[in-house]
Amino acid sequence: MKRILAYERAMVNKGARNIHQLKETNPQQLFFLDYKDLIDDPLKQTKNIYKHFNLKLTNETEEAMKQFTKNDPKKSHGTHKYNLSDFSLSLDDLKVEFKEYLDIMAKILPGKRLF
Repeated sequence: MKRILAYERAMVNKGARNIHQLKETNPQQLFFLDYKDLIDDPLKQTKNIYKHFNLKLTNETEEAMKQFTKNDPKKSHGTHKYNLSDFSLSLDDLKVEFKEYLDIMAKILPGKRLF
């Protein structure tokens, strides 16, 4: 487990550093989306993404998305519950392991709850 955690920490930290650099050099290429917002209203969030990147959301695409969400209701595949203790971890462990990531993302997304 420690090897996996070390690998994931390295990858997540590298990703956060890359995002931070991109935000400094080319922020219009980034769009931050909260997963919960996407789940709550996928069409609205998709429209926000298209607008941010100056893309046209066609009526055909919008209708297809409406049909998909209508035919695939939330939680239709059940829910998954995971507990950190199942992996011999705690929230405090993760805060220590992912401190660099959390520090970088706190600068990028001030005021956003990361955990």
